[in-house]
Amino acid sequence: YGFELAGNVTDMVQRYVYLFGVWEPNLSTYMMNRLRNGDVFIDVGANIGYFSLLASKSVGDSGKVVAIEASQNIFDNLKQNITKNSVSNIETLNVAASDCSDEIAVYCGPLGNIGMTTCVERADWVVEGNVRSGCLSDLVSLDDWRRTRLVKIDVEGFEISVLRGCEKAL
Repeated sequence: YGFELAGNVTDMVQRYVYLFGVWEPNLSTYMMNRLRNGDVFIDVGANIGYFSLLASKSVGDSGKVVAIEASQNIFDNLKQNITKNSVSNIETLNVAASDCSDEIAVYCGPLGNIGMTTCVERADWVVEGNVRSGCLSDLVSLDDWRRTRLVKIDVEGFEISVLRGCEKAL
């Protein structure tokens, strides 16, 4: 799709994008066909930014992407990829979208699939650290909610908390 990603090919998703230039081709095509210039796309669990960058192209300069990533380590990669592509229509938030405002633990996914990183407690997983959490209704402005066409939520089992936290906006 014309953007570049810095990454680590030991990770399954990043390796797949490196080899094939696309991740989840059906979802990628769906997004490209639905998003229009001026739309807002909310990417909860943005990972390294593949879907955020894809949406950025579709919503154009008058649109916006809100990329939310709880993991500090993954968030750093997300920011690097946005900078690498000189994109200015992506707002990034290093926060856990949830159903409450608090501070919660982030559990690291395995090295071969960092996309499994989650805020769901995993007794046998390493805690990366704590992150601020907040309701999605409050993290995204009312104006942005009004222009939102698509919301992607991929937070490895924490989805119900995210949905509860956007009830007011919906």
